[in-house]
Amino acid sequence: MTAVDVPITDEIMDFSSPRQAIRFRVDDDVFEASPQVAAISMIRFADEAERLESPDTTQEDQIKIIENLFRIILTTESAERFIARLADDDRPIGITQFMDITRWLLEQYGLRPTKPDSES
Repeated sequence: MTAVDVPITDEIMDFSSPRQAIRFRVDDDVFEASPQVAAISMIRFADEAERLESPDTTQEDQIKIIENLFRIILTTESAERFIARLADDDRPIGITQFMDITRWLLEQYGLRPTKPDSES
């Protein structure tokens, strides 16, 4: 774990962090994710993601879970366009793209390592 410098201003500990939008492109569409996801929303996100793996989850439930996950992470407008493209036969976001995007977004929030840990 690395140390984090937290500025102290006028005897007040400042835990603010810069808020920079997270953007990605698929074809001509640019999508935007929230710079930070609220802690409780992220807990819900993790819970929903776990349900995707359950053998008891129906295909319809999986679709709803995926839609909910992207509504948590993406801005409202981007989420609606992204979800629509997941089902668009003319301009689809395919499964490989979907998996790459999902992995990359999780990395942006520090939920998965960007590369495997060394064996040392």
